[in-house]
Amino acid sequence: MEDYYNSHQLDFKKFNNNPDVQLEQMRLASAEKQLEINKGSLLPTLTFGYAFGSNFINTASTITERRTINNPVIGFVNDSSKSLVRSVSNQSVAVSESAIPLFTQLGNNKQHQFQLNLQWQIFGKGQRRTNVKLAELQTKQQEYRVKLTEQKIKENYFQAFSNVLAAKKRHETSLKVLNAQKERYQMAKEKYELNLIDFFEFATYQNQLLNAELEVSKAKLEWNFNREIVRLYH
Repeated sequence: MEDYYNSHQLDFKKFNNNPDVQLEQMRLASAEKQLEINKGSLLPTLTFGYAFGSNFINTASTITERRTINNPVIGFVNDSSKSLVRSVSNQSVAVSESAIPLFTQLGNNKQHQFQLNLQWQIFGKGQRRTNVKLAELQTKQQEYRVKLTEQKIKENYFQAFSNVLAAKKRHETSLKVLNAQKERYQMAKEKYELNLIDFFEFATYQNQLLNAELEVSKAKLEWNFNREIVRLYH
C-alpha cells in the first residue's frame, strides 16, 4: 500500500490550508479585532488637531485712487426707447490698480489653530462593558468553531481512509473469487467437451465467471476512487 495511505504519516498541520478552516480562522481574526475595538471604547480618548486658515478674498485689489462719477446711471425706463435714468447726485468710486497676489493675501490673512481634546466616558459604560463581554463570548465561540472544523476534516479523512482499506480488501477478495471461478470454468469446459455436462450447466459456470470479472472491475474502480479522495488530504 502506498505511503500516503498510512494515517500515522499524515501531517494534520496541512489541514490549516483547507478552505473551510481558513474561513473559520478569518472569522476568528475578525472577532478578535472586534473585541479589541470594544475594549478600546472603555478607555479615554486624546486627540490633537491642527488647522491652517487663509481666509483670503481672491477679488481683493490695491486701491490707488478714487474718482467721482457725475450723475451715474441707476436704471432705465422700460419704454420703446429704453431711456436711461440717472442719479441727480454724484458718486465717488474706488479705482484699483491691480489684484493683490494670492500668496500676499494668504500671508495677510493666515490663521493657525491647535486643538487638544480629552474625552472620558462617564455615562453608558455599562452598555460598553456588556458589549465587551459579548465580544469575548463570540470570540470564544469562534475558537470552538475552528477546532470543530479541524476535527470534522480529520473525521472525514479517517472515514475516507477506512473506505479505501475496505475497498482494497474487497478488491483482493474479488480477485481470489475470480481465480476460483476461472478454475471452475476450466473444469466445466473440459466436462462439457467430454459431454459430461449439458450446455445449460456449462453456461451457468460461464456466467459465474463473467460475474466474478465484473465484481473485480467494480471493486477496482471503487478502490481507485477512494484512493483519490485520500490523496486530496496529502
